[in-house]
Amino acid sequence: MNIRIGLRAVISAIVLLVTLTSCATPHGQAPRTVEQPQPATTQADSSHSVLLARAAAGSTAAQLQLATIYEDGLLLPRDYDEARRWLELAALSGSSEGRYRLGLHYNDGLGTPVDYGKAFDWFQLAANDGHAIAQWSLACLFDEGLGVEQSQSEAHRWWRRAAEQGHAAAQYNVGIHYLNGKVVSQDYTEAMKWFRLAADQQHPAAQYNVGVLYRRGNGVRQDLEEGASWYLRAAKNGNVLAQVNTGLMYDLGRGVEKDYVEAAKWYLIAAQNGDLSAKYNLARLYELGDGVPQDDAEAAKWLLRAAENGHVRSQYRIATFYLHGRGVPRDYDLAIDWYSKSAAQGDAASAYRLGVHYARQPATAENKQKALSWLLNSATDGYAPAQYALGHLSTGNGGSPRDVVETYKWFFIAAENGLSEAARDLRQMAASMDPSEIERAEELAHEWLQEHQRD
Repeated sequence: MNIRIGLRAVISAIVLLVTLTSCATPHGQAPRTVEQPQPATTQADSSHSVLLARAAAGSTAAQLQLATIYEDGLLLPRDYDEARRWLELAALSGSSEGRYRLGLHYNDGLGTPVDYGKAFDWFQLAANDGHAIAQWSLACLFDEGLGVEQSQSEAHRWWRRAAEQGHAAAQYNVGIHYLNGKVVSQDYTEAMKWFRLAADQQHPAAQYNVGVLYRRGNGVRQDLEEGASWYLRAAKNGNVLAQVNTGLMYDLGRGVEKDYVEAAKWYLIAAQNGDLSAKYNLARLYELGDGVPQDDAEAAKWLLRAAENGHVRSQYRIATFYLHGRGVPRDYDLAIDWYSKSAAQGDAASAYRLGVHYARQPATAENKQKALSWLLNSATDGYAPAQYALGHLSTGNGGSPRDVVETYKWFFIAAENGLSEAARDLRQMAASMDPSEIERAEELAHEWLQEHQRD
């Protein structure tokens, strides 16, 4: 196989929809509501003593502002206990913002042990007042079963209420529920509606899912170019899945003009953010010299980084680099070690390499068994070279009729899977075999293929 054609055919493509709800947005990053005033600008209003007097006199705004000062630790030393004292006064006075932030203290363990039960109680009070961020937080507790019995339907109800008030993270999670159909009936159109609302508020995961739905034509007319534009928005907003898939669309020219330089740029960004497929694809570009200077050492570097984190294709590829000394010193033992790791994760090509390795070792019973076992694993996964190799192993007992039938069977199976060498050897064998042997061999081959037929 031409190496360039082969490598272009094994791009690590993901293009996955994010189908899980998320409560990962830190509560503390949520914007404070209008009930929380900005720090005062005049000298008198910024005075601690003035704030204390106003707060003591029952000013909810002053109580919340004092709590903020003690939480932030900028104007005064940070003191969560003091912040919580003022939040309690505001909460007991009916402030939904005070109730939400008090719940936040117990939810996040700010100066106090985490207590999801208390967090739930305060979030619920604020949520019932219509506080959108509290509604989102309450839904998260229902979703994860923290401080309350787990209930996906209650989580959906509260996320929906927050979403209807424009809370982007809640809109995204409502979209996820319509996407996966586990809480409400699956509805791609409804999912797209909520994702788009969140995406318009710069929610990166929602932007990515809008892109995927456009590219698949789920809930909207298929539009590869529109999908690509949403990938790019999400990628620029830091979504790693969008970054690697933006690289992929430039690599393959899907929805955009093919551009290996742009592909390499986005693969690098995603790789630096830890994406294993991006590391593999970036290595492939360096190996081919597409969009970057051809550099086997750089390719090996990225393959190793992905392989060490369990990326199967990278493990197979770095094994091949060590086998041939490409970008790394030739090291047969390391090659076998990486083939073993990849094969243990089910990679058929690596299992084949291991089978060949043991078949070439001294003909002990153990080596023969290992060779047969790895080749069978690979053959069962539909890997034609392993099926062909099993045919050659079957000729090892002096060419008895039984061995000829077994050899023909494996050559037939490999030929059925498109291996030209097997088809050639099959024709040569048929010329010297008895028709009954051919009939039996093909019968066994069809039985094996039917038994191991892959969906």
